Amino acid sequence: MTDLAGPAGNVTFHRERQWGHGTFRGHRHTIALEFVGGAKVTAAEAFIVAFPAHEFGLADVLVAEAAVVHVDRDLRPAPSTLVTICILTLETA
Repeated sequence: MTDLAGPAGNVTFHRERQWGHGTFRGHRHTIALEFVGGAKVTAAEAFIVAFPAHEFGLADVLVAEAAVVHVDRDLRPAPSTLVTICILTLETA
């Protein structure tokens, strides 16, 4: 995810919760990234478009779902975009 956001996005929040069923186990990650400034806001828009189709290269983990769940745009005091994403992972090992 950080390779997709690059240095433009700063992680401001991360929550990880276990989830699963009798046949699988995994984690739900909720992450907020803040992009502040004109060029970084432009990078946020590219991140929003690319994130759902991003190929994650995680060992022993399958990404079941990756979604942008909320976007908050603001112009004052400086242009900024706060992007909240959710990643559902399944343990494969």
